[in-house]
Amino acid sequence: MSIVFQKTDDLLSIIHNKVPVVDIEKDDDGLYYWEPEKKHESCTQEIFELDSNKIPINLYVTDYYKCNNYPSLNMLTLEFENNNLFVTSYISFRLFEWSQPFTIEEFLNEFQTELKHLKYDTNIYIDEISGIETKHFINNNTNIKDYIESFGIKAKSIAHKLIRKNTNKIITKVFNFPNNYEYIYSQYLMSFGEFLSNIGIDANIATSINNDNSTIVTILNNDKNHSIVDIENIFYTYLSIPYTDKLLTTSINDNSSNNIFNSLLVQIEFLKAQIQNKNLMLTSNSITISEIEKDNSKLSSKILFLESLEDENIDEIKIFNGSITIGEFKYGAIKINPKKMLEGLKTITNK
Repeated sequence: MSIVFQKTDDLLSIIHNKVPVVDIEKDDDGLYYWEPEKKHESCTQEIFELDSNKIPINLYVTDYYKCNNYPSLNMLTLEFENNNLFVTSYISFRLFEWSQPFTIEEFLNEFQTELKHLKYDTNIYIDEISGIETKHFINNNTNIKDYIESFGIKAKSIAHKLIRKNTNKIITKVFNFPNNYEYIYSQYLMSFGEFLSNIGIDANIATSINNDNSTIVTILNNDKNHSIVDIENIFYTYLSIPYTDKLLTTSINDNSSNNIFNSLLVQIEFLKAQIQNKNLMLTSNSITISEIEKDNSKLSSKILFLESLEDENIDEIKIFNGSITIGEFKYGAIKINPKKMLEGLKTITNK
């Protein structure tokens, strides 16, 4: 064995491959508490591969663990309670890497429920790194790695089952709206959630803008009485409501349905008004920008003209933004310098 523990009353020494790694002093609670550094990783990995009866009583250590069967299980804690060894495993996910169309919290809540059905003691933690910790009692002479790898297979199976189940409850659609109108059209799509609620269907709606400015709509079905196919058909009907004056051929007699329908028409008219306002704003901005560009062009011409008058080393005048340059020229026996003539006129005017 390449791991050797040497224990005295108040000190636990760990030796790895005949090299001393650490001397751990016993704390006031009687624990040998060790926080390994990065350089100790190979040592802790070998400790996690030992049989439970090889672990010194009251050693407490937490470090990263490489689970072959489920890489998301990536940390272990060894601890003793009443001389019994417990191992806490951590299955974790980084929030910014989460790519599923449902939240980490929803996933972990279902994960915890499944593990509790299997009699595991679990807790959830939600942060930038979120996950689920599970506490395991390890029987004597049980290999820690074999036990954790077996648990990793179960955990991976549960995770994949939950992802498949939740994916089958989700609709994802991509829309390409005109530039500057994404928010307005997204409002109508988000109102689909209220529409479903009004007709008694429980579902969550979310929209997001992609890097290519396309709008992604995600619909999660929480309703046990309606399939995702039912909601998808309702969604297509909802999208056609703005065109009801062209598509509707029958009247609505049910008062409740009529109220919902009229409420939607009011929303649509409101959104149409927003779109018209947006058009007016864009037109106004376009006119303003055009006027500013014209003013800038005139101002540039004036600045260039003044600079040509002020530069004593240049006997030229530049006008029309520099497109025309007038220098000294001769007419018969007469030599004419326009710049000096203008300077003379400027002097007379100032007097």
